[in-house]
Amino acid sequence: MAWPDLVEAAHAAFLDTWGIPATLAPQSGSGPFSITGIIKNPGMEEQNVPGGAAGTGVLRFWVDFNSPVFLTVPKPQSGDTLTVNGIAYTVGVPDVDIEGGATLKLRKVG
Repeated sequence: MAWPDLVEAAHAAFLDTWGIPATLAPQSGSGPFSITGIIKNPGMEEQNVPGGAAGTGVLRFWVDFNSPVFLTVPKPQSGDTLTVNGIAYTVGVPDVDIEGGATLKLRKVG
């Protein structure tokens, strides 16, 4: 198996195991779209659990831009809204890695 295939298999396994659903609402008004991602450890301490019902000020959410879902759903970009566990967040500039994964830095709306 080639390296890109191994990476995609690993990404799919991670999302199947730890992935949580989220709803993407692009600025364009298209959508909403369902995507799956993984909540990453916070970059700084928060008073609430990341991804919890109370929401946090900032949330880091990893997605796989090479996932088949992004063949039909637009990739999240700065200014879009992503709802995780009922809490709406604004998407900042995504940090995309060389393997196609992307960390979305989200800031709670309101």
